[in-house]
Amino acid sequence: MTATPPTMRAITRAVCERLAQAGAAYWPGEDGDYTLTPGGPPPVYAKRLQATPDTALAVATYQIDPPIDPGDHVTVARVQVRARAPYDADPLADQALAALHGAHHQAWGGLRVARCAHLSALQLGADQAGLDERTDNYELHIN
Repeated sequence: MTATPPTMRAITRAVCERLAQAGAAYWPGEDGDYTLTPGGPPPVYAKRLQATPDTALAVATYQIDPPIDPGDHVTVARVQVRARAPYDADPLADQALAALHGAHHQAWGGLRVARCAHLSALQLGADQAGLDERTDNYELHIN
């Protein structure tokens, strides 16, 4: 009998919680209150960036590959972290990178992450408000 793979929502939530645990972002939970502290970490949102504040992160799970072999209990998921900030989103994206890449055998929000690896980064340039954006993609092995 194979274990049920985690949902996209569970993976997104786990990555948001990991970013908060590492101090890279503020995550009050899916239904939490985004009361931000001046000078505190920027907020991280599930799925999509909100219009404000200017400096923020968003996490979206975009692919889940459930185990093919019934004896294998590893689910592979792909996650995108989107960073936005005035002038330069790189420092914010790099903080997320430091919190996620290379993680081995850790519990993130109830999920057992065997490995997290950074796959790619893309400079998106300025959004409609002139804020810089960057996306980073990660692969998680969850067991």
